[in-house]
Amino acid sequence: MKNKLFRESLLLQYFSIFLFVSILPLIFSSYFIIQHQTEESVRQVFAQLDSVATIKENRVQEWVKSMKDDLAAIVEINPNVNSQLLMLLNSSDKQNNNLKEKKIFQKTMQEMLIPLNKFDELFVLSKDGIILGSSNISNIGAFRGKQIYFSKGILKAGSFVQSFSLSSRAEGLNTVITILPIRNKFGGEILGLFCARASLKYLDNIMFSHTGMGKSGETILIGENHVLLSGSRFENFPSGMTYIRNIIIDNTILNQVGFNDVFKDYRNQEVVGVSKWVPELKTVLISKQDSAEVYQGIKKSIIISIFIVVIAIGGAVFISIYFSRRIIEPINVLSATAQRIADGELNLRVDLNLNNELGSLGKSFNQMTESLNEKMIESKKNIESLLIAREEAEKATALKARFLDIAAHELRTPVTAFSLLLQLTQKQLENGKPVDASVLIRLRGQANRIANLVVDLLDVSRLERGTITLNLELYDLNLIITDCIADLELRESGRSIKYTKFSEKIELRIDVLRITQVITNILENARKYTPKDSPIEIIVEKKESKCLISITDHGPGISESQQSVLFTPFTRGTTDLTSRSGGLGLGLYISREIIKLHSGTISLVSKMNSGSIFTIELPLS
Repeated sequence: MKNKLFRESLLLQYFSIFLFVSILPLIFSSYFIIQHQTEESVRQVFAQLDSVATIKENRVQEWVKSMKDDLAAIVEINPNVNSQLLMLLNSSDKQNNNLKEKKIFQKTMQEMLIPLNKFDELFVLSKDGIILGSSNISNIGAFRGKQIYFSKGILKAGSFVQSFSLSSRAEGLNTVITILPIRNKFGGEILGLFCARASLKYLDNIMFSHTGMGKSGETILIGENHVLLSGSRFENFPSGMTYIRNIIIDNTILNQVGFNDVFKDYRNQEVVGVSKWVPELKTVLISKQDSAEVYQGIKKSIIISIFIVVIAIGGAVFISIYFSRRIIEPINVLSATAQRIADGELNLRVDLNLNNELGSLGKSFNQMTESLNEKMIESKKNIESLLIAREEAEKATALKARFLDIAAHELRTPVTAFSLLLQLTQKQLENGKPVDASVLIRLRGQANRIANLVVDLLDVSRLERGTITLNLELYDLNLIITDCIADLELRESGRSIKYTKFSEKIELRIDVLRITQVITNILENARKYTPKDSPIEIIVEKKESKCLISITDHGPGISESQQSVLFTPFTRGTTDLTSRSGGLGLGLYISREIIKLHSGTISLVSKMNSGSIFTIELPLS
């Protein structure tokens, strides 16, 4: 009886030890895991909402820019429209009631609205703010001289997009207006404004596009006056008539930066949201989702985690009992033998090698630990490989998306212009009129622009795959630079170029076409991105075993932040000249890779308002 009580007490002690060692840490770790999972889920929701808001913000910015580009394209590539605008504006002071001209202009504008689904109305304003012609003839004669877009267009004398604002009582609706000043000649007096009223249905399509934010998620635009500007997916909240005010909107308008928070929206529902400030329209963009829907998914994850913890605790209890009994067995044998010796059987010996038993247990444990460590190391390596693979996939996806955005953006303008020029050519041919030579020249120019973009993309693809090859030959470097300068002078006469040759003939083993491509690209950048009166200097010199080509301009310079990424793909500067020059941002990246294939280097030294120096180093041998 005493021996039995001893064994049960010892079993209870070992069981308690196992229970304390295994279950309590499991409970605490489970609590922290669930807490971390909840916080991570909330972070993921904010990250998803931020991603959606960023996508919509980019699409809105593209929409605003495309309206300015499309309006400019109508005038620049359509002489018929340009002549009608000038006719209306030049005759406005003498003959305000020229109905024939106005009807012709109305018909032309209505035809333009069909392919340009971004606009609801195209109209022209005189310098006095009177609508002289419009795609909506009922608006002709209306006064718009007190509108912001009118005063901005006359004073600023450039393209301008008016943000969301309630227009005059005569118009009576929320609107976005894009304007383009019309001059009597290039750089001459402003005669009036060519205007376009944006289609807010097009903007609503951007906001309503699928976002994957559940049943309650949506993206909306709110003006500085706290009025809902885009459509709502919920009934009884019309745009232009729904007033919204909360802390996230106030902070975004005040600081003009984005925030994320939990707040109440215009339905008085608690939501999880992310805001963005859209400076082009001076509006707040918010992506949000009802908190109830967000936390419903989190609660499911918590319930699953608790269920797994309960199963783990049950397993731990079972394992504790099992191992407690296994440890007690050799002690029971020792206890029984000791009891028999106490009863007088002195000749008995313990037929149990405890050292061998514990050693075997230790070996088994060590083997188990070693095996577990190996598996953990292997699992860690697999996880790291998966994380690296996922990171590379995400980078590739992001680069692909960035490539598609940039390529689509850069190809859109020449393709649109090409299409409109072809339409103009087709109409001239159908009317039996000869095709204007200037139209053909512009067609060829747009075709060359598209071809150059495609060539850059093909070069990048070959460089990334490592399939580009060099046709090396001995060639005089001075001849290459002289040809490049001659080509530049053909594209822009009057540009000051100072070329300092090396006193001796410099023959390098190079691919002539590729080195020509590099020097032409740098000279073209200097031509495009610096004022015409800024001189370009080229110096060729030898230094030890290298040939140095320095190309210097005295333009606006490049900031340090831009210099750090200037040679990466799809990277361009952010100056006004850059924004007007177009391109995919591949030229310097391709140039650097070509120079690297020649075992050379290319570097840049630049200061703001002090110009830039590009230096190419090529081996002499």
